[in-house]
Order: sequence, then C-alpha cells, then structure tokens
Amino acid sequence: MAVETIPLREIEEHTKDMYEATLVVAKRARQIISERIAEKEIQEEEMEPGLLEEEPEVIEDYEECEKATSIALKEFLKGELEWRYSSEEDLDTEEDSTL
Repeated sequence: MAVETIPLREIEEHTKDMYEATLVVAKRARQIISERIAEKEIQEEEMEPGLLEEEPEVIEDYEECEKATSIALKEFLKGELEWRYSSEEDLDTEEDSTL
C-alpha cells in the first residue's frame, strides 16, 4: 500500500478545531474496528463444529484490509461523519442513571 499524505488545510476546511477532528476520526476508527471484530466472531461461530463433527481445516488466509483510521479520515473529509456535543442535561441524566 502506498502512503498517502493529507494536507492539514484540507482537514481545517471541515473543522475549526484540529483536536476535535482528531477525536472524531479516532472514535469512528474504533467503531470500524469493533465492527470488524464482531464480524470475525460471527464467522468463527458459524465455523465451529458440532459435538460429533470433524473440525474443519483451518486456513489462515491473510486478508489485507484498509486501515480503520484511513477509512475514518476519508469519511470525515467527504463529510459523511456527523457528531454533536452532549448537553449538560444529557450528562446529568447519565450520571443519575449510573448512581
């Protein structure tokens, strides 16, 4: 895979705060990774043999995927990501429910 550089100016066009953009992209990347792990677990459960069945051959095929951070950054630059700040009322409600 070739390394692509992204000018900071391009990111600044979508947000005024670079740190905010970094957090949004990082959170989306974590979501993508979680989705991939869930899909892999589902596939492994489907392949588990029954009690009297033979175990299937394990074929370790390496599948090269695009990095989650790259996908998240592309989504951010295309304007596909939406985020909002949580209000103080939302934070108060969450604190009350955890107590």
